[in-house]
Amino acid sequence: MLQRLAFVVAFLAVVLALSGAVWRYGVNQALDQLAARGEADLALAGDRLVGQLQRYRDLAVTMADHPGVVAGLRGETPEQTRDLLREVADKSATLDVLVLDATGQVRAAAQDALPRDLSGQPHVQRALRGALGWGHGAALPLTERAFYHAAPMFGPNGRVQGAVVVITDLNGIDYNWRGTNPPAFFTDVNGVVYISNRSEILLWQRRDGTPELRPPQGEEPSFDVRLRGGHEIWTVGWGPYLPREALHLTQDLPVIGMTGEVLLDVTPAYALAQAQVAAVAALCLAFGSLLFLASERRRALAEANMQLEARVAERTAALRQAQDDLVQAGKLSALGQMSAGISHELNQPLMAIRSFAENAVQFMARDKPERAEENLTRISDMARRMGRIIQNLRAFARQ
Repeated sequence: MLQRLAFVVAFLAVVLALSGAVWRYGVNQALDQLAARGEADLALAGDRLVGQLQRYRDLAVTMADHPGVVAGLRGETPEQTRDLLREVADKSATLDVLVLDATGQVRAAAQDALPRDLSGQPHVQRALRGALGWGHGAALPLTERAFYHAAPMFGPNGRVQGAVVVITDLNGIDYNWRGTNPPAFFTDVNGVVYISNRSEILLWQRRDGTPELRPPQGEEPSFDVRLRGGHEIWTVGWGPYLPREALHLTQDLPVIGMTGEVLLDVTPAYALAQAQVAAVAALCLAFGSLLFLASERRRALAEANMQLEARVAERTAALRQAQDDLVQAGKLSALGQMSAGISHELNQPLMAIRSFAENAVQFMARDKPERAEENLTRISDMARRMGRIIQNLRAFARQ
């Protein structure tokens, strides 16, 4: 009983260890596949974002050579230039289009809501140096999230005489992405979430060089990060529209100065690994059950065989005893028959001797000695006969 219990415990321990190994392998394989799909999704989202923003860069380059914009920079047709900029902004869904002079001062704009002096903006400074400038930040009071493209305007002498700045409202960029899967967001060098298909994490920021994102104000939600199979797993409490446990992937987008990030729900990966573990455990338990039943059957057959052998040995001993008893009975029967024969052989001459002796006595009494002598001679013959019988019996006894 203890041996069978030890066998069952050892088998269950092996099944548990094998299930753990299958779980780790299955989770790692599922995470690898999930990461491959996530990288493709993140690359697609990054290309889409860059493509959408590049249209506004191309618009800035095109407008930098437009005659109406050049005239507006010179101050020749301010009304016509403003109307042109408004028309372009309306048709291209641009938040604002600005014309700046060589000092960074606004000479014309589709909207007159922004400050007049933009010389301190890095993208403006880059454009005024003759290169394409870009950047992001607030464009108050118009929007908190804007992307800027600045294209230089060159004069006849090849010198920069101004710049065209196209301002894109990022609310219009990611509005159509809201709710799509998987959750994706784009952060700048300061770790601020500027673009995302989950509006609840917009403008969240990393602090102290940690991967954790925190809201600008209010209570900080739960966050934890760990590595599994070389993959970064986040456990977050960011609301019902973001996965509780997710695979975190990143991709640099130097063209726009941001980093694309995506959170992939790992629940399907864990479910697949659990299914694999369940299948392996079921197979092992089924095989173990069959092996246990086979061993129990073998043990039962061995016990039955031992019992049969014991019964056969018992019956064989009984048979041998019966045979011995039968042989002994045969011997006793033969001895009985022989005793009867000996008794008969000895009894007959004894009776004859008795009879001859009695007759001899009577013959002596009647004075017939010759007849008495004859009887005594017969008695002597009978005695010799009995002596031969006894001699033969002694010879048989010696054998």
